Amino acid sequence: MNRYADPAVCPGCHAALEPGTPECPHCGIRLTGQAAAQLFSTLMRADQLVAELRRPVAVPTGGPAANAPFPAASRPVPTPRLTSASVPRILLGLGAVCLLVAALVFLAVAWSAMGVGGRTAVLVALTALATGLGTWSARRELRAGAESFSVVGLGLLALDLSGANSSGWFGDLSAEHFLVLLGTALALAGVAAAVVVRRTAIPRLVGAELVASLGVLTACAGWVAAEHTSPAAGLLAASVVSAGAAVLAHRRRLVFLAAGAAAGAGLWWVALFGRGLVDAIDEPTVSWLWLHGRIWPLLAAATLAGLPGLVRRLPLPLRLASAAGAVAVLAIAVGVTSVGDSGTVKGVVMVLVLAAALALALLAPGRWGWSSVGALVLSATGTLVLVAALAATAVERLADEPWSRAAGARLDGPAPDASPLLVLPGILLLLIAVWSVRRLLGIRSDLSGLLGWCAAPAVLGVAGTLALEPTFRWAVVAVLVTGAVATWWWSARSEHDVARGAGLAALGLAAALPSDWLTAATLLVLTGLALVLDQRGPDRVWGVPGSAPVVPLLGALVWTTGHLALLPEDWAAALVIAVVGLMALARPVPTYELGAGASATAAVLAAGPDLGWLAVHLTLAGTLVTASALVHRRRDLGWVGSGLLLAATWVRLVDLDVTTVEAYTLPLAASLLGFGLYRMRTDRAVGTLTALSPSLVLALVPSLLLSLEDPVSTRALLLGLGCLAVVAVGVGLHWNAPLLIGAATGLLLVLREAAWAQVLPQWVVIGLVGTLLTVAGVTWERRLQELRVAAGYLRALR
Repeated sequence: MNRYADPAVCPGCHAALEPGTPECPHCGIRLTGQAAAQLFSTLMRADQLVAELRRPVAVPTGGPAANAPFPAASRPVPTPRLTSASVPRILLGLGAVCLLVAALVFLAVAWSAMGVGGRTAVLVALTALATGLGTWSARRELRAGAESFSVVGLGLLALDLSGANSSGWFGDLSAEHFLVLLGTALALAGVAAAVVVRRTAIPRLVGAELVASLGVLTACAGWVAAEHTSPAAGLLAASVVSAGAAVLAHRRRLVFLAAGAAAGAGLWWVALFGRGLVDAIDEPTVSWLWLHGRIWPLLAAATLAGLPGLVRRLPLPLRLASAAGAVAVLAIAVGVTSVGDSGTVKGVVMVLVLAAALALALLAPGRWGWSSVGALVLSATGTLVLVAALAATAVERLADEPWSRAAGARLDGPAPDASPLLVLPGILLLLIAVWSVRRLLGIRSDLSGLLGWCAAPAVLGVAGTLALEPTFRWAVVAVLVTGAVATWWWSARSEHDVARGAGLAALGLAAALPSDWLTAATLLVLTGLALVLDQRGPDRVWGVPGSAPVVPLLGALVWTTGHLALLPEDWAAALVIAVVGLMALARPVPTYELGAGASATAAVLAAGPDLGWLAVHLTLAGTLVTASALVHRRRDLGWVGSGLLLAATWVRLVDLDVTTVEAYTLPLAASLLGFGLYRMRTDRAVGTLTALSPSLVLALVPSLLLSLEDPVSTRALLLGLGCLAVVAVGVGLHWNAPLLIGAATGLLLVLREAAWAQVLPQWVVIGLVGTLLTVAGVTWERRLQELRVAAGYLRALR
């Protein structure tokens, strides 16, 4: 018996070992240590488990495979084979198809070669034979045979009728009426076969039921194709017959016949609805549709759609869907009446239909409010289109060039397509429709919430109605601004969001923009409203604190007042910058500061100043920002203010046609140098490379780039002296940044000057600088040597 834990065998290569060997001489595996001990104990546990498995244990036969210690060997998956019951089905199906094909060939080839008697005898004999075989199969419980022979018999019956019709046995029968006869015969024969078979052990004949449903569809198609006084009458009859056949089949538990007849009824109903809609659109007038009764196809379609809703045995969702379909068709029937009328009539009809659908949704008991959802969606869509068209016209009438109209000017523009009086009820009904749908979904909302929804849209409706009339612009602006104030007051009392009031305020300002006086009056009111919102504190507009619009509105008011006072735009922009800057200085909150920046930028862009005035504007803004930084100890604002002042300096230099680069870079370098020295003084941990490198690079590198192009120039001479001064400061103060940056810049300049050393001034200057640097280097090295000697002397003392 093999053992796993054998001290005389290597666990790695299974070679023989001498007792006490520290490692295997064959594979070199280490046999000492903690890992070797753990391996040996594991192998001993394996030997114990194998010994337990060798013990005989009584295992019951047929036990679950999950109790086996090891997974059972995978067995090949048996390939699917035909069952014994499927073979006769296939054979009988093929046989039925062959018999029907043979019958067709007989009719096509041998029919003309036989007399009337022979033809009749053959067809009757074949039909009787198939019927008899089907009956025999059913009594012997041969379901496949019964299905096959019944389908063959019904098929032969159809061939019998076709042959009889082609021989003229039915007289002068049209093709449409023959389809009715054929379909009726197949339907009756199929139903008879499906009913009779129940007397046997076979529960149903699926093929016979399907043939019966096909017969119902054929009979209805023949009836629809026949000539009638109205094509819709044939479609109505087909729908009713198919639906009746589905109901009767359901009562007789003929499931497949009921399903086929119901599907056919649905198709005929869709055709009836489409036919009625086409007839209504051809002559969409009230007199033609209602007085002459041409609307009856749509009314009939609505009636048929709603009949299942009256059957209490049906499930409630199916009844609700039936009622919703009927109401939707009625809404379409009413709405299509006004297609040929004016826009006002169409709008009135649409609004009335929406009101009726809302009444049904709100007043219907229980879940029956869902029966209005189809009509609600259709009428709400039409009303929304109407309101959107009128709103677009109102916007077009209100839009105009800024400050191009007098305050008392009347509105002019395109006339609306419908009555302006439809705007307000349309908006309110749409809001109530949304509220009613939320109610149907179970989202409850109190009356105050509904009123909060309707307040701002109602103001928009009134303003839109006025804008579509030949009225004054100030009337529309007054309605919007008053609505903004009232909506905000209502929202503040009911603790709702004030965003609706903000939207009305924005629309009011946009409507007032074509008139300067109206703009000023609107800004005055809105600025006061914004200040009140600012005092309240927690109110938010679209998630933004209420203090956000205060400064922009104040800046716009100052600009508009300056325009009315005939103040030049450059002065007006400076006044705006001063006012908004002082506001931000007085209250340093982000909303004020951002609003001040936006207002100042907008004022400067609107003024379009020249370079001189732009420098003034930048200087004023930089001064205010820097003052705010000093007063409130804001380092970030200090950077912004310095940038504005530097930009003002550069703009002024450009205005004066100054082309010297140092005039632009040295002021900023001096500012950065001062800031760096201040930072080194306040924070001892900051080194010179961090604090002084930006200023030194800005002061030396631009001049170096220009000096490399023209080394024989005063700029190069002054730059060399400056580098020498920077290096001297670095050496004297023991600062890295001046020493490294000054030396690097001077080295590049000297290398470039080497090509021009024949020029006396540059040669003399370079020699003097070299002499000075050499003397300084020698002196520095001599002092270091003396320092080392002194240090050695001190170390030698005892």
